[in-house]
Amino acid sequence: MKTLRILALALCCVQARADTTVDPAEPYAYAANAGWINAYADGTNGAVIGQTFCSGYLYGANIGWISLSGVRTAVLRAGADSDGDGIPDPWELQMTGVLTVLSGGSHDADDDGVCDASEYGAVTAPLDDQSLLTFTAFSRSGTTDSLTWTVRPTRFYALWQAPAVSNGAAWAQNALGVISPDAGPAMTRTVNTASSAQFYRVQAVLPLSE
Repeated sequence: MKTLRILALALCCVQARADTTVDPAEPYAYAANAGWINAYADGTNGAVIGQTFCSGYLYGANIGWISLSGVRTAVLRAGADSDGDGIPDPWELQMTGVLTVLSGGSHDADDDGVCDASEYGAVTAPLDDQSLLTFTAFSRSGTTDSLTWTVRPTRFYALWQAPAVSNGAAWAQNALGVISPDAGPAMTRTVNTASSAQFYRVQAVLPLSE
């Protein structure tokens, strides 16, 4: 007899720290006395904002090479939130052009079942009801489950699982831990379980969040 297994989805963001490299398309910062500083200057990985310490180099024409060796990472702030809705202003402006379309709490601008704040957490389009963090495939072979879900390159992911879905049910983070996204729009991971019934949810994680 084939066991029915249901996939449960949770869209949320949690605090986490993880290494990340600078975007090679936008690697510059500007200082009045130093000129333009290139954070992708080593040509391979660029400056790395690390879990504990940074690494790599910055380069400025007026100041030469700057080593990030020994620079300690604390947090990476997402920007001001002038309307207090829990969504950073820069992201709201990028997505909608104004600060009055998206809101905090349970507000869902595109009526896709995912609140605006969780759209930010997952970096999905808050005005497109087809853009959301979701499982796209599931299969089972023996005691191994294979799960595929949508990803964004600027988020990490955590799989949670539980033997049942009910009030007070205990969800546990999978042993895979916090996972870096694969290249492309989706990623697949396998989970070994002896249980005949298992529920899963995927959680978007903001690297270097507050």
